[in-house]
Amino acid sequence: HLVIVQGDTTSAMAAAVVAFYNRIPIAHVEAGLRTHNLYSPFPEEFNRQLIGMISSYHWAPTDLAKKRLVSEGVPEARVVVTGNTGIDAVMMMQQVRKDNSSYTAEIRRRLSSKGLLELLSLASSSTKLPTVTRVVLLTCHRRENQGSRGEGVFNAVYDLVKLSTEGKLVEQVSGRKIDLHFVYPVHPNSVGETGRRVLGSQRRVHMTGPLDFDELAYILERAVFILTDSGGLQEEGSLYGRPVLVTREHTERPEGVMAGVSEVVGVDRDRIFKTSLGLLTDDSAGGKLAAMSRLVFPFGRGTASQTIVDLLSEHKQLLLSRQTLKPGRMEMLKDETVPDTANWNRPEGRYLLQESPYFGSPPVPNPKLSADDRFKGQGQARNPIAGPRCKDLPFRRCRPGGVTLVLSVFKRPFLLLQLQAAMRQTLRPETIIVYQNEAHVDVGSTLRAFRRENPGVDIKHVQSEANMKFHGRFLLPLSFGTEFACIWDDDVLPTDSWLQWNRDVFFKVGGEGLIGGNGRSIKSVLDASGKVHVGGGMQQGYDGCSRARVEQVDFVGHSWFFPSDYASLFWRYPWLSFQTGEDMQISFFLQLSGIKSYVASTRGKCSEGGDSKLQEVQKKNQGSQGSAKLPEQRGRQN
Repeated sequence: HLVIVQGDTTSAMAAAVVAFYNRIPIAHVEAGLRTHNLYSPFPEEFNRQLIGMISSYHWAPTDLAKKRLVSEGVPEARVVVTGNTGIDAVMMMQQVRKDNSSYTAEIRRRLSSKGLLELLSLASSSTKLPTVTRVVLLTCHRRENQGSRGEGVFNAVYDLVKLSTEGKLVEQVSGRKIDLHFVYPVHPNSVGETGRRVLGSQRRVHMTGPLDFDELAYILERAVFILTDSGGLQEEGSLYGRPVLVTREHTERPEGVMAGVSEVVGVDRDRIFKTSLGLLTDDSAGGKLAAMSRLVFPFGRGTASQTIVDLLSEHKQLLLSRQTLKPGRMEMLKDETVPDTANWNRPEGRYLLQESPYFGSPPVPNPKLSADDRFKGQGQARNPIAGPRCKDLPFRRCRPGGVTLVLSVFKRPFLLLQLQAAMRQTLRPETIIVYQNEAHVDVGSTLRAFRRENPGVDIKHVQSEANMKFHGRFLLPLSFGTEFACIWDDDVLPTDSWLQWNRDVFFKVGGEGLIGGNGRSIKSVLDASGKVHVGGGMQQGYDGCSRARVEQVDFVGHSWFFPSDYASLFWRYPWLSFQTGEDMQISFFLQLSGIKSYVASTRGKCSEGGDSKLQEVQKKNQGSQGSAKLPEQRGRQN
């Protein structure tokens, strides 16, 4: 068996996950596209990274896509550059049209019924009249372009058509006036609603419903350039020799930019206007429009489909030989050497990178470093997500100050106690997620009873058939619109002020950091020569005592409090995290972005009785193991 998924849609991701849960090998077509920004495009960047993590075959469209996959730890033998199947589709359709004139006539009939054929005929005709007709293909639909970001695109279009209406749009060399029109297939989402609101009254903007693929290709042939946030049109534009202005902040297809036929212009109104104006008016032989209109093939030459058919034949032979093919990245980490850290794209000089034996590099002793110096490294670390959280996340409802609480369930029967502790929190979580790894205990009756007793509480149960270790629970905060997230291990029971205390500590340390239930610093590391390097110690506390000291440590555990955005950073090195499955790596990944880890020390006396409360909680935990009152202890008989 083999499941083939193409692209980065949510349906492709869901199909891949189902195949993975059923232990069926996955082949990913169009593999290796990356922006390394989980919010751009959203959610496609997450979808394709997750698909790549569990795929056995990676069929990449370009050499650059292959290099990305290899750099992430995928064995090179598992990655094949095929070209892009979208290019195959365009070239096949071109051949059909060439061989069948009636097919072209049918396309023209459909476009005529939509009121576009006459316009496109004018745009494709060469004329010596003082006015020349130009058509620009406009598409805008991505989730990250909802709201004000989409308005920037549409307002730039409004400015351009207004200039043309006033007769002020003129070619620089010939002096001809430009009669500018936009063909805009409107997507049936909120971005399309914004487009209709801004451009609905403009007669030079021809709005249509979704177009068939062959209709879109007919328009591409006659457009002067493309203004789009689409990924596929970036590829197809190069095949038709049409410049592409990408209305996004990032593109997973930089090959077009590198070839000089695409340009990323973002969503700023003035930038889009000026760049588009430059293309429209520059009619010189050596100008920008001519340079970007070259026919290039960065995404393949129409042979991807046949290449994949040949690869499927190889896979069939592998199955006939009864060999088992597991996801390449995880198998590589089990059997092969971890890449040297010198090749990583990361800031230099982090403490764990220097002194921990877990990350593939020999320890470098530096006993003179203070705790703060260990994190400074050799340069100022860039924190990519500093600043107001909710302001930068326009595509989802972000509730400032809110907390999503994730409770872990594996083999310990403490869910009921943790739910009760969650309801006692002075800072009440807005959402509670019960994340269950595998099915060792039955939590169904506990959850049903809890929902009956607390009908107004937003609680969700997420179960993974496979043991995803710590990965799944640290991914969940990305799906819920609270500013903060807190994750509890299944063996802790913090006191009533724990969430409030964590949030207070977060702001106390400057509004940037990971707050943990206990904290450790590397105490000693044994290097290859047998030499021991001495480091720090350990701090622990779940009492939320306001007089406790806050200390910086190397890594934290058992409870993690952080802005939900941090979850995206946990997935920058998935091949590394799968190597050990240790949650200490959460602190390590954040260190790569200059984010430190903290814990509240409970050394000494605390007037609020934090230590005694912690002991009471621990005794309660231990005493509950033999209790018959916990529904989830009854096994699977329910």
